[in-house]
Amino acid sequence: MNAMEAHMRFPLLQHFLFILAAAGLAIGCSGEDEGNIASTASADPRLTTLVTALENADLVDTLAGPGTFTVLAPTNQAFTDAGIDLASLSADELRPILLYHVIAGEQYASDFAAGTVETLSGQGLTVSVDDGVVFNGSARVIDADIRAGNGVIHVIDTVLIPPAPSIVELAASREDLSTLVAAIERADLVTTLEGEGPFTVLAPTNDAFNDLLQELGSTSLEDLPVTDLTNILLYHVFPAAISAADLFPGYVPTANRSIAVRVAIDDAGDVLFDEASPLQTDLQASNGWVHVVDRVLTPVTQTIVELAVGAAPEFENLVSALQKTGLDKALSADGPFTVFAPTDAAFDAISSTTATLTVTELTDILKYHVVPGRIFSSDLATGTVETLLTGETLTIDVDALTVNSAQLIGNSLDIQGTNGVIHAIDKVLIP
Repeated sequence: MNAMEAHMRFPLLQHFLFILAAAGLAIGCSGEDEGNIASTASADPRLTTLVTALENADLVDTLAGPGTFTVLAPTNQAFTDAGIDLASLSADELRPILLYHVIAGEQYASDFAAGTVETLSGQGLTVSVDDGVVFNGSARVIDADIRAGNGVIHVIDTVLIPPAPSIVELAASREDLSTLVAAIERADLVTTLEGEGPFTVLAPTNDAFNDLLQELGSTSLEDLPVTDLTNILLYHVFPAAISAADLFPGYVPTANRSIAVRVAIDDAGDVLFDEASPLQTDLQASNGWVHVVDRVLTPVTQTIVELAVGAAPEFENLVSALQKTGLDKALSADGPFTVFAPTDAAFDAISSTTATLTVTELTDILKYHVVPGRIFSSDLATGTVETLLTGETLTIDVDALTVNSAQLIGNSLDIQGTNGVIHAIDKVLIP
């Protein structure tokens, strides 16, 4: 059989082979022309803001790498409508938002079904397909199935904002807070800080924990007793949602027995939490706020009675009187108490009187110096306050800094213990 005969006998086979070869060539050319997701997005003028965001969040290499991925790509207008200012967001803040727009694997528009789909942020999107493909009830696919070499892009008209993580999840997402997360786990506080709250957490960095361990002569969190670690961590937790704008000079009670952190704000607006400076504020979680700080705060560990022993100014006479009446034990209880504490000089000035007092009379005088609650000098208000001596009140004058006729001693106020606070005064108060 010659060539002419073969051609005549197998025309359909030749035609099929020709088509197959052409298709193979076309497929090969198509694969070469398809860029990765990052380069495909870069070539689309509708997605320039998204590309900038990917660059700022260091995610370009991820979406240019081996995949595959499905990217829900908000338009430039979507970013504008969401009021998102890329310049004001750090990479840590941008990354979870962008990963909330990425799904592992290739999913074309026809592949989506009503329900939920997990994103690379670890959080889910709700999907509806009744009237086109819509995510979270608001973000509609307006241009579907843009193929890339490592996945597919669907252009959407709304930026998807991920639900805020819990405080623990937020901390776990940051490398610089990994020691804090380990401490929270060791102290068995994960469930607490994932609760409804609201809470505000002062979050020391890894470097801050390293500095603390060095100060303590320790090498690991494991060296700290769990009780001590728990008390330290709870001293970094305010049982309220307090953003940076809500801060004011004074004392803020913590979850550690209401022992308070002192907040100082200077004329330039710089803030100190005790001795710690904030490195980053207003990281919002689903159950509160996180402010990253450069030091680990250490709470007081002594009661107000223990502090009175050897305190400056000296309270030896006060402590002696408390012990004589048995009130030292009462004021070592949980409280909290506020003690207007006469100095030794104040007791010396009426020594002839106190020497003749019965225990009952001395007890009444001492109770007259104690107010229920933890009242810092910044919380004092002009007026009267109830004391532990039934039916007796003290008169406070904030402008004059007096309690009845006694002067508050300015450099000896707000001496804080685990169960209250001491303010030194220059006279013994007589009910």
